[in-house]
Amino acid sequence: MYNSYNIEQYNKGNNNGHLPKAKNIPMNKILSESEKYLDKSKEYHIICQSGVRSLRTCKALKKQGFNIVNVSGGIAHYRGDLEK
Repeated sequence: MYNSYNIEQYNKGNNNGHLPKAKNIPMNKILSESEKYLDKSKEYHIICQSGVRSLRTCKALKKQGFNIVNVSGGIAHYRGDLEK
């Protein structure tokens, strides 16, 4: 699971938290350095606050040949516990 918040959102608490064990890689970084973070033989789930940024990220990564799933609705619709 990857969270596509930018660094400020992730570190300064401009959100409601993040999923436990989710790795934070900002959208611009994961798109510009995708081979550094992702393996085309694995499936990844991408999430953001509302699902909009993660959807854009997923579409771009799919075009690059990655197996990507957008977490629709984002963290705003997640009902489990979040880490701050």
